[in-house]
Amino acid sequence: MRTVETIVYTINDHPNKDLCFEWMRNYRHDLNDHNHEDVIASLNALEKVVGGNMDYRIGHNPDGNDFISWIGYDKDALKKLEACDLPLTGTWSDHVVIVGLRKHDITEMVCGSLRRSWDWSYSDEGLAELCEGNEFEFTADGKPF
Repeated sequence: MRTVETIVYTINDHPNKDLCFEWMRNYRHDLNDHNHEDVIASLNALEKVVGGNMDYRIGHNPDGNDFISWIGYDKDALKKLEACDLPLTGTWSDHVVIVGLRKHDITEMVCGSLRRSWDWSYSDEGLAELCEGNEFEFTADGKPF
């Protein structure tokens, strides 16, 4: 039996934060999943309220091949929704899908929001906030402990 001692750092104390950020970008591909799931839930909830025929393809990090099409929905039911009240699922994406459908620009509004949230989630600032909030620790080579 032997004892091995390992020094661990918080993100703020790490001598080379870039190593930690690099590891997270290379191995944590799920950091924006919650936003993607919120959007899908809001789209499905909106479809229940306004009906019609909705079809979509939305990636976790929209790449320009994404789309949302919606035909035959109840415009009066859509007008009655207060987007700021987040009436569908209670998340930010309710506002985006309601306003996007009203403006006939739902694909760009939804995909633009997802792109921005993806970019922020994987930025140094976004990763640092995630590490601080979850009290992640790292070894000297930037790997999680």
